[in-house]
Parts: sequence; C-alpha cells; structure tokens
Amino acid sequence: MSRKDMLVLVVAIMLLVAACNFLSSKTTLQPMPSEPADQIQTETDKLETPQNASSPTPSSQEKPTTDTMVKPTSTPGLDDSELQTTPEPAQGASLVETFPLAPDSEMDPESIYDGEDDREGYFTINSTAGMSSLIQFYETELPRLGWILRYNESNYTGGAVQYWKRENTYLMLDFGYNESTLVIYGSYNHVDPQALEELPGGLPVPDDAELIYASDTSWYFYVSQDYTTVINFYTQRLQTMGWQESAGYGSFGGEGDGDGGSGDNFPPGAIPMPTPTYDPRQSEYHTYVMPDSNEVTIEIDPHRSATILRISLTLKRAADAGLPEDVPLYEGAEVQMVDSGTVIYQVNASVETVKAFYEEQLSDAGWTPDGAPIEASGTMLQGWKKGDQEIMITLSALSEDTTMVVIACTNC
Repeated sequence: MSRKDMLVLVVAIMLLVAACNFLSSKTTLQPMPSEPADQIQTETDKLETPQNASSPTPSSQEKPTTDTMVKPTSTPGLDDSELQTTPEPAQGASLVETFPLAPDSEMDPESIYDGEDDREGYFTINSTAGMSSLIQFYETELPRLGWILRYNESNYTGGAVQYWKRENTYLMLDFGYNESTLVIYGSYNHVDPQALEELPGGLPVPDDAELIYASDTSWYFYVSQDYTTVINFYTQRLQTMGWQESAGYGSFGGEGDGDGGSGDNFPPGAIPMPTPTYDPRQSEYHTYVMPDSNEVTIEIDPHRSATILRISLTLKRAADAGLPEDVPLYEGAEVQMVDSGTVIYQVNASVETVKAFYEEQLSDAGWTPDGAPIEASGTMLQGWKKGDQEIMITLSALSEDTTMVVIACTNC
C-alpha cells in the first residue's frame, strides 16, 4: 500500500472515531415491537390534509400487532386501481429493488445503499403525493409483502415515523418535508439472532429483551419492562459479577416540547402533525470495566412503559489490535479505542517527546521511515516499513504536554 493510501486510511479512521463518539452520545430511535393495541396511537389519524390538496383526510384504521396482519383496505386519496402492488421479491433481489412505490413517487438512485448480502441499507423516495395518502399507502401495501407494523409516531419534520419487521429484518420509514419536497427516508438492517452469543463477558439481558440491532461491538434491544426495572436489573447483576463501574456514566435527557416545525420548510397549505414531546425521564448511561480491562457501556432509555436498551463494547487491550509485537505503546498510555489493526491512545507527553520515542524504538527494531513526516496544525503523520509490513503513526497535540496517538497497520 502506498504512503498516500495509508494517509487517507488513517484520516478516515480518525473521522470515523469522531463520528462514532458523537453518535453514541445521541438518542437514536431503532425499530421496536408493537405495544398492546390500546396503547398504540394512530398518528395518521392526526394528519390534516393540506389546504391545496385534493385528498380527503384518512379515516381511522386499526394498526397491526405482532400477531395480527393488516388486511388490505382501500387507500384514502388513491384509487385502488392506482395501487402499485409489488409481487414477492424474486430470489436474489434486494429489499430496495423490490420496494413498492406509491403513485407520484420515485426512488432517488443516488441515495441507494444496499449493504453486503442485503443485511443493511438505506434509500430516499421523493414524492408529490399528499402526506396522508402516502402514509396510508404503505400501511396498506407493506403488510401484503409480509411486513408487520411495530410502531408508529410523529416526527419533527411534519410527518411520521413507521417501524416495520419482516422475519429478522427491521425497516424504518421516516416521512417528512425537505424544504418543499415530501421525502421518505428509509433504512433497514437484518438482525442475526446468533449475535446474542457475541455479547461481551457473558453480559446478561432481561428475559423479554428482543434484539433489534447488532454489529461487532453494539447490540440494541427492546424491553417491555419499565426502564427503572431495567436499571435495577443491571445494578444488581453486574455488581455480583465483579464488574467495576467507571467514572464515565450518568444521566442524560430532555424536557419540554420539541419543535414540530412551523417555518419555511413546509409547502404552502401543509399542516404538520402535532408536535412530539420529549420523555421527561432521564436516560441512564453506565460504563463498566470488565475483568479483561475492556469496557461495556449500557444506555437505558425510557420509552412509554417500555425500555430501549443499547449495549456497546469498547476494546481497551492493545493486544487485541494485532499490531506487530515490536511496535510499542508509550509508557503510561491510556487506551481510548482498539480495533483490528488500530490502537488509539492518549499519553501525558508532548508530540516531540512521543515522536522521539518512536523514532528510537522503531529504528532499533528494524523499521525504516516511509518518506518524510507530514506536519500541520499540531498533528504529525509518519509511515514506517519493515519487510511487507506497513504502519502509520499519527500524533496530535491535545495540549502542550498531552498527545493523542493513532497507530494503524493495514496488513497486520
């Protein structure tokens, strides 16, 4: 790999780490199971037809539960002959390729992402149809394709968010306005039930927890229990397992009404749905140090009478990165993140001191510099080579005597 390619890779890694840290601090809605029928609010019933639209306001329609499929009904504002019924997906066809489109709607080809093996992806649909007709179309059409509506709520862009499930795939449709255009933002992910076996350190989950998202280091659950019960569950269980709670925990939450939108982003005559409100209860964040020194962060978010549970693993052992054995960490390194071939750590030493350390240690171990270092705005990048191995070391000054170090090896 060229020195330029390694530079691009390291910068991308740093941006990704910053983005992950930012997103992990936010409360992100994920698809979730339906609540009892008497607790589900039909948000489409609250929609008011824009004054310049010809479609009548949709009538109330019972929403499906996890045990009940919605029977096809006529769609207000759309003639039944106009419904574009989509057949069962052909073998090998992706979700996006077979996704139904309402009349006067089209998929934005530049927005489409189909992940590997159709396990995750996203897309955008632009439409000139009315909001109520568009929402009603999918409430009618998706059940015909085997999707079950799990949850439905208003959003902050004058529309609604629908959460659907088919087998082990979760789908979110976010209806709203982008300036004067009616847009649907869709995203989906496939959840492998075997991902539960990858939970770190035998971490327990409540008996009724349903896995709704999983990656290599993150697991999201919907728990039908009240979030206070879930907090007590982890407080008691993890203490008996010998896990130590670190200082990086606390509460986070918002109070009061959100801004449902009443500005210039809505076309003339369009009346947005009622403004959503924040749950005044606090979200709980708890970080535990496992016996192997890795960390697990548990985020417990209240959601009506239930709970959204998010578990994330932060690797802290540099040995898990698989770096060459003769590439050391500076003494006193405080590891921030570990990934395959990458270690990020912080140390109480200046950039010049850490630079001199690696020049001495790597040269003595047979590594040679791969070109001259690149320095700008308190950051230095230096590539090193040894045989067919290549690493890039990035040093960034956090203060005069504190340095952030990124060591990345692309072929280790």
